[in-house]
Amino acid sequence: MPYIEGLHDSSERWARNPETGKGGYVENMTFDEWKDYVNEEREIQLSQGKYGANLKYVRSDDFKSKVSLDYHTAAISDSIVNVSKRILQHRNGTPFED
Repeated sequence: MPYIEGLHDSSERWARNPETGKGGYVENMTFDEWKDYVNEEREIQLSQGKYGANLKYVRSDDFKSKVSLDYHTAAISDSIVNVSKRILQHRNGTPFED
């Protein structure tokens, strides 16, 4: 937490609850843990909408194995999976295509 004059000196992390809009202290976590938490919550919210992508499935071994089953693309299946993940993460929750 940054130093703000008038507030007590603390190493606790403060965050705003996206549902209530109110702030409060949260469990200590690294920036990367916080970023993953925030991104995961937003991702879940977007995935449940009309244009949501099932990113959990796209990241699964099942998806990767299905892509590699096609003998036409088996040699480049890792690339297909990686590009598919990036595309679907980017457009998740929107009606737009890139």
